[in-house]
Amino acid sequence: MFERRCLSTFPYDALPAVNIASRLKDRARTGEILVTEPVTRKLGDARLDFEVVKVPVMLLKGKREPIDAYSIVVTPRREL
Repeated sequence: MFERRCLSTFPYDALPAVNIASRLKDRARTGEILVTEPVTRKLGDARLDFEVVKVPVMLLKGKREPIDAYSIVVTPRREL
């Protein structure tokens, strides 16, 4: 009964994004974070301790079109 309630309220429109995130996680190297272009837009100007670097276009399982992907690169903090 609990399972049924949870599944019925899950936002199914989120599934494509979750699927892409999972595929990017599988393609990332150890310690690497890969994100899509919409995620980089959400980051906006908050890039204080990291930069976003475009990586080659990726073909992901289950997707017909290639995905533009970006790597989050942490930059060392500077002492003020």
